[in-house]
Amino acid sequence: MKQKLKLTTKSDYKNMNIQQLRKFVEQFEARDSQLRGDTHPIVKGMLLGALYPGFIGDKAVPTIETLTQAGTYLIGGDREGLDKHETKRALGSKPNTVSMSNSSAKFACEERALEIELDYAELDIAEAHGAKETLKLKRRAGHIIHYILHLVRELEIAEKVFGYDNYDSGQRITLSGSDQWSDNDSDPEGVIIDAVEAFETQAGISPNTLILGVQVYNTLKQHPALKSFISDNRSKKVRHEDMLEFFDVENILVGKGIYRDNGVVSRIWGKKAALLYLPPEGMQLDIMPYHTVNFEWKKRFDVREVAREDTVALKEYMSYQIQTLSKKFGYLVEGAIA
Repeated sequence: MKQKLKLTTKSDYKNMNIQQLRKFVEQFEARDSQLRGDTHPIVKGMLLGALYPGFIGDKAVPTIETLTQAGTYLIGGDREGLDKHETKRALGSKPNTVSMSNSSAKFACEERALEIELDYAELDIAEAHGAKETLKLKRRAGHIIHYILHLVRELEIAEKVFGYDNYDSGQRITLSGSDQWSDNDSDPEGVIIDAVEAFETQAGISPNTLILGVQVYNTLKQHPALKSFISDNRSKKVRHEDMLEFFDVENILVGKGIYRDNGVVSRIWGKKAALLYLPPEGMQLDIMPYHTVNFEWKKRFDVREVAREDTVALKEYMSYQIQTLSKKFGYLVEGAIA
């Protein structure tokens, strides 16, 4: 019999503390007498295993939840709030009028889905060792498709955020030779200072987030400029907070994820860096300058267990579109290290 169970996505529960997470899981366990099969324990296991270290996509781009699969979304204009206007008026006179321009973004969320089949023979082997082994087998299968779906989304986000053609010519730089941060004589601070200036000129506010591939991050931790920045009164090991202070940003996101394509293992985030503005929690999304967003239809993902003639299939569905809204509201450092 087909079972369907809906559950909040990673972007919903990523801010839960451990007590909230346990309470959420207990709510599913309390429904045991109302559900058939092991669907909800499978989902529970996937939930607890879904906070994959090294994946930063959910933090690197804001999520805009949509009520339809496709449509048009109004976004801010060309930062008209930066224009100087005459605000004085004589008593009784009409105030000067300012205009508000709106541009729009068309979105079309695409369905993403994977399934994995368990042969009844496999289930029989597991069941011979007890219900816990059966549940463990199903959780492992569910974890695989859950991980792959999030891996693919991480790749899509990285391609947008680190895509060279997704930035205007004045909002990107390609480093080479002794300018690359893997060279001890390079000037990473100077590059970021120039990048901030370019960003502020276009957006009117300062970027607050530096996104780095883990190879770039580890190289910077060994850079003489950062080591000399540290006080002589403590160890010269560069800490995360040292890098925040050195580059004068609020957040540094480090992409550590890897993927395999035709047997070749690669880093998802590569040897690049990007400066963006990301909204503080609770900030209204439509008034800020965003480079890339995630349009997401149906905030909940679906997990289903379907019995077939020879197998039991586990399925998971997602629907979203990663879209670059503005090529000028960001700054890319291509070839940050050799």
